[in-house]
Amino acid sequence: MPCWVVPSIAAEFWRVSIEHVLYCIKQGSIQSKSEGGFLFVDVAPGTPVLEKPTEPAPAAEQARPTFTMLSQEELEALESEVEEDDQPSGEFSSWMDKRRQATRSRRAPTLRMAG
Repeated sequence: MPCWVVPSIAAEFWRVSIEHVLYCIKQGSIQSKSEGGFLFVDVAPGTPVLEKPTEPAPAAEQARPTFTMLSQEELEALESEVEEDDQPSGEFSSWMDKRRQATRSRRAPTLRMAG
């Protein structure tokens, strides 16, 4: 499968100078192409080209879903567990109130005396 890179990368790959790569392009001994104003060199000439399959993948090979939908009963059971476990100690009207309460309940680190 062809591997198109810029001449400087090809020179590093082949351990030759960029001038040598450009000279070989000019001679025609290296396959090159120009796309979007950039010059590309094939560093793997003569390798087979892989064609994309024209048929879609069989059903077994198609992507499987990454999640499962919860039934209404499962959702209600999970919500009731959360309500039972997470009884807040106070009512919070906004996240800032919760932040203030957390700040008030925070204990300062203990000071260690250098001895």
